[in-house]
Amino acid sequence: MNYHQRSHRRVQQKKSIPMIFFKIGAAIVILVFAIGNITVFAKSVQLSDNIVTLETDIQKVKKENVELEKKLYSQNSMENLEIMAKQLGFLKQAGPISLDDQHYALAR
Repeated sequence: MNYHQRSHRRVQQKKSIPMIFFKIGAAIVILVFAIGNITVFAKSVQLSDNIVTLETDIQKVKKENVELEKKLYSQNSMENLEIMAKQLGFLKQAGPISLDDQHYALAR
């Protein structure tokens, strides 16, 4: 082998070493991105399940709220209020009291 061939071989070896490091580095970066992608996907599936569960809970609470509103309205209905007033001894007045009448005037 002559001098020129030996120096060419050394230059080739020097070029191949950085290329190996570059390939290893690129493989590590791709591996890290793949692991990150899998982790994000798993978390998004978990969050999706949580959202579905919470939406179901919201629907249950809305139904309970409607039922409670119906009970409240039935408790506050005029018939029910009249029954409760009779039980508590309230009297139904014949008409409104007007302060315009003379016998309700204040003495000066």
